[in-house]
Amino acid sequence: MKSIIFDVDGTLWDSTDVVADSWNAAIRDTVGIEANLDGDRLKQLFGKTMDEIGLAMLPMLDKPKRDEVCLVCYKYEDEYLLNNSGVFYDGVKETIDELAKHYDLYIASNCQTGYIETTMRYGGFADKIKDFICFDDTKLPKGENIKILMERNNINADEAVYVGDIQGDFEASKVAGIPMIYASSAATYGASTTFVEDPRYEGPLNVYGYSKFLFDQVLRAKLAKGEVKAPVIGLRYFNVYGPHEQHKGRMASVAFHQFFQFRKEGHVRLFEGCLGYGNGEQERDFVYVDDVIAVNLHFFNKPVTGIYNCGTGRAQPFNDVSLGVVNALRTHAGKEKVTLEEAVKEGFIRYIPFPDSLKGKYQAYTQADLTKLRAAGCDVAFRSVEEGTADYVADLLTRYQDVQSDPTIAEAK
Repeated sequence: MKSIIFDVDGTLWDSTDVVADSWNAAIRDTVGIEANLDGDRLKQLFGKTMDEIGLAMLPMLDKPKRDEVCLVCYKYEDEYLLNNSGVFYDGVKETIDELAKHYDLYIASNCQTGYIETTMRYGGFADKIKDFICFDDTKLPKGENIKILMERNNINADEAVYVGDIQGDFEASKVAGIPMIYASSAATYGASTTFVEDPRYEGPLNVYGYSKFLFDQVLRAKLAKGEVKAPVIGLRYFNVYGPHEQHKGRMASVAFHQFFQFRKEGHVRLFEGCLGYGNGEQERDFVYVDDVIAVNLHFFNKPVTGIYNCGTGRAQPFNDVSLGVVNALRTHAGKEKVTLEEAVKEGFIRYIPFPDSLKGKYQAYTQADLTKLRAAGCDVAFRSVEEGTADYVADLLTRYQDVQSDPTIAEAK
């Protein structure tokens, strides 16, 4: 692979809160309507063409008036973004810098002229992007724009990949005939005890898992109809942990939160037993983010269409994660490691009641079946929890030398 083409919104950064403020002001000033847009609403609209967004926001207006209001929205947006950056997903800037050493990087987005330039300016990576294109340049859908971008840069479809985040990006990659990699999830398996990429073993327990399941079903339907020409890879991530996850807030990994718990309070917290498991003995397939990156890079270079598990193939209890964090921090402090029994006895690991809100929605066990992944030629050697937590704690210590409290959770006032 020689080239990577990126989407912007939802892939590189999230500007929806800033844009919502600007569009509310523009709509109010132009037609006197209180649109009450917020970031969550715009997340449902971003990725569509400018015409589609206008229709969804202002269906009560005729097209000429709607187009007029949209132009004002984009003018206000540009002005807001001059002084208010969107939020880059953690690690994006460093990732762009590293990828630019090995690949030619491009951007294609359904946005107005100037938006990509603003993104690159805030990200500090304008010199890393060889070329870009947007809807406003051509008034064409993203798939056609990707084709134009490829043609004018002599990019071969079999030497490039498109990185996006929604079904519209999938459809665009089909039009352009370029491979795409998307994120699925082990949440698609729900309460199953068999983790094979097959609908017979899938039954998500929550909306998040169901959303991933639905997109996997879209791919399967397209495959059955022979509509997928370029490779499309769905990676079912199991419990991913590791550097650059703080943007996930409370949804960051157990290891991340327990790093701060132990530094501040001298102990970590785990759920009590449930569904027949003892305290902290619920088992998950914990996979370190560097190994996840290695799997992605494998499919960047050797794309084979399909849905693949991305885990270690090894279930380990949450107790192992907690003990790994405790012992890594004790080692850093010049203290001896302890066993699980000692950690519990000394109060380093404490168990809290299992929340009622998670009952019936909780996966107490996951373990990726790697048969299909290995058959696709992916031979990544996955870290154990012990190895991964040691690496992770070492990284966190360099990033948060003087920080005791969890930066993703507001302190009580």
